[in-house]
Amino acid sequence: MDWMKLRKHGAWMVIAVAAGALTACGGGGGDPGTPSGGSGSGGSDGGSSSEFEAKFSVSIRDLNTGATVTRITTAETARVLATLTRSDGGDVSNQVVTFSESGAGLLKFSPTSMTALTDADGTASIEVAAASSSSAGATSIAVNATVNGQSATGSTNLAISSNPAVDPQTLVQSLLYSGSNPSDRSIVIAGSGGSGRSESAQLQFKAADQNGAAVAGATVQFQLNTSLPTGQAPRLLTTSAVTNSEGIATASVLSGTAATSVIVRAEINNGINTVSTQSDVVTVTTGLATQAGFDLAASKHTLDDSLSGDTSTITVRAVDANGNPVADGVAIVATSDKGRVGTADRGGCVTTDGACTVDYLVQEPRPADGEDVNVLFSARLGDGTEISKVLPLRQSRIENVGLWSTAGVANLGSRITTLTPGDADECAFTTQAYIGTPGGSSLPAGSTAAFVSHTTGLSASFSSGLPVASDAFYRQLVDIKVTGRKKTEQVAAVTGGTITLSATLNGKTVSPVRLTVSGIPGCE
Repeated sequence: MDWMKLRKHGAWMVIAVAAGALTACGGGGGDPGTPSGGSGSGGSDGGSSSEFEAKFSVSIRDLNTGATVTRITTAETARVLATLTRSDGGDVSNQVVTFSESGAGLLKFSPTSMTALTDADGTASIEVAAASSSSAGATSIAVNATVNGQSATGSTNLAISSNPAVDPQTLVQSLLYSGSNPSDRSIVIAGSGGSGRSESAQLQFKAADQNGAAVAGATVQFQLNTSLPTGQAPRLLTTSAVTNSEGIATASVLSGTAATSVIVRAEINNGINTVSTQSDVVTVTTGLATQAGFDLAASKHTLDDSLSGDTSTITVRAVDANGNPVADGVAIVATSDKGRVGTADRGGCVTTDGACTVDYLVQEPRPADGEDVNVLFSARLGDGTEISKVLPLRQSRIENVGLWSTAGVANLGSRITTLTPGDADECAFTTQAYIGTPGGSSLPAGSTAAFVSHTTGLSASFSSGLPVASDAFYRQLVDIKVTGRKKTEQVAAVTGGTITLSATLNGKTVSPVRLTVSGIPGCE
């Protein structure tokens, strides 16, 4: 450029600078408070532009030496350092950094929240170790933070190798009881399992290293405390087990022939000391049902023979030799020589908490008056034997009601046609009789009876024994009070007459018996 051209070019530069100065001073009508050009607005960290880059550099250091590492063994712990930088030079302290593993869950972090705050230099740190002694492989550690509305990320890789030179036994620093199957730790006596009840329990123990990580390959020894003799006492399937990849060793307890409770002790010798723990109590209960403990009870023992479908609910209860309810699911079979028992889908019942119920219903074939209905209940035990018991029931009708003498047991004695004085009172007496059927049966459960007098001045009533109890089987003993009428100047004495015996059940009343009363003392 020659001198003339340079002078010309310089003139234009002066003009440009002058124009810029005018603009900065508000020339040309612009707002003097607003800078020209640019889009930055100043951030919360002292006015820096929001257009910046935040990023992490991530490294892993040996916990003891501080040296940078890319590999640790399953027995080691390392520290992950994440250092935050900003291209605008803004503040990097007190930022929440989140750590995560993008691999296959090979690591455990401390703290478990997997978060840390950056220090004044922008560095956050966290410790990592193998999740278990078998956590070998490669994984990736990622970090993330939100800085002034922008996301900053970083990552690094880490390899975890097994430590074959270290005996897993020496790594164990703690041993914990971690659970059981069944969860309630209750098993049944040998030979009585099935139907949801087990004769064995599996108890789990977890071995862990100094960092709480699971230790695989360690041998755990088991002991069972019991004072019962061999055969009666529970026993261990094995006295030792090796921990799996989750650090779990399982002890299996098998029941014996006696009810008892036991505790399993687990221990590991790590070469320095013995690490031990014990299980919760395991209870051995519920043996086979016994004949002596087979119990039957009916809601009523004498049913209405005239009512098809009249029902008695029979409850079956079973206990073992120790008096404990048998295991749930014991099948009870019911049969009957008259009427109907059970349902179409089940001729018996299955125990729950040692008991179950079966309904007996009145229908053809019916028994004769005074004939038992034999309902047989049986159960086949786990050892192949069978226990059984018969519950007798009866059926009767109020149409067969009668009074019977007490000169014999309930189902004997002769029919009464005349009420004669017993214990005398003034113009009254009391007497006893059996009420029931000619066959010696009770009237149906719930029946009531009454007297209707056909002679003015004569009355009779039952003072005890009615209505008929649900457990009545034979004729029922009743007290009868008979009252006459004393002689006065206006009326004659009444020392006897006729009365009718009636019976009522389910709203139906019958009056089949007419009785004579004579010789009431003290009425003259």
